[in-house]
Amino acid sequence: MSTTATMGEMANSAVEFYPKRGGGGAEANHAGDFGVTLDELRSLMELRGAEALQKIQDSFGDVEGLCQRLKSSTSD
Repeated sequence: MSTTATMGEMANSAVEFYPKRGGGGAEANHAGDFGVTLDELRSLMELRGAEALQKIQDSFGDVEGLCQRLKSSTSD
C-alpha cells in the first residue's frame, strides 16, 4: 500500500463541509451572485469521469460555460 495520495484520492477524502453560522438564508442566494447554485456544485463534485463531463455538458454546455457562471476562467 502506497503512502502517497493521488489528487483523486485527496478529492474523495471524507472532509465535511458545513455552512457558516449566522448567515441566515444567504446560502440559498449564492446563485444570484453566480449562475450556479451551491447544491448544483455539491452534486457535481460527487461525480467522476464521463458522468461528470456529461453533467457539465447537460447543465452548462461545456467547461467554459461552467467557468463563465463561476466568473472564472480556464486560463490565467
